[in-house]
This record gives sequence, structure tokens and C-alpha cells, in this order.
Amino acid sequence: MDTVLGDTQDMMQCPRCGEITLYPNEDGDGPHKGLNALSRRDNKTYICPDCGDDEAWFDFFMDRLEQRAELKGEKFVKRLEVSLAPQRMLERMWLVHNKPLNEILGRPWVPYMNRLESIHRDREGEEYGEAQS
Repeated sequence: MDTVLGDTQDMMQCPRCGEITLYPNEDGDGPHKGLNALSRRDNKTYICPDCGDDEAWFDFFMDRLEQRAELKGEKFVKRLEVSLAPQRMLERMWLVHNKPLNEILGRPWVPYMNRLESIHRDREGEEYGEAQS
């Protein structure tokens, strides 16, 4: 498969996920600023497009959850903050440790949207199964 800049073998390692998915610039000495995403976590590190989408969706869902929690009251907000703390910490670990998430976790990183799609598919299957009964 060819990329805009050439062969996929020229791709670089994404500093966030650790996969070889970062497009190099024309000189091959750094990330391409137009094809990759600028991380929302430090606003200076370029990450692969999938990780850029992942950070954007994570922020979107966190904002929505916080808005809904505020409507439900202070007690719910505190519970939500406690339950989301590990996710927020994980979102910044790759910057703090200067290692990709797959090295920190010891397994491939699964983007949030992939996890949500999987959960939705499972729930959809359960609802469909119940409707058949």
C-alpha cells in the first residue's frame, strides 16, 4: 500500500501508541505536519492520525460525561471523577514516561472508539437476543 509520501516502509513509530503509523516528512527526518495529528496533551508532539482521533473522541466523551454529571448533582460528579481518574492518568502517561502506551501497558493500545464500538456491538447483540426470545 502506498502512502502520499511513498512506501509504508518509510513510516515512523507513533510516540503515543507505539505503532508504525506516523507519516514522515519529505526529508524523512521527522513527522509530517500535514498528515499527522498534533497531540492535544502537549500541543507540540505529532502523533499518528488514529491517535489524534482517539484523543479528540476521549476529550469529547469526557466533556459530555462531565456535563451530564453536573446535571445529576455533586455526589454523582465526585463518583465520576474517581472512576475516570485512571483513564485521565493513562491519557498522559506516554508524555510523562516518554514511552509509547504499548510499552507502558505491555500490550497493544486499543483506541477508545474501538472499545466503545465493541461494547455497543455486545449490547446490541444482547438486545437483539432478548427480542428474539
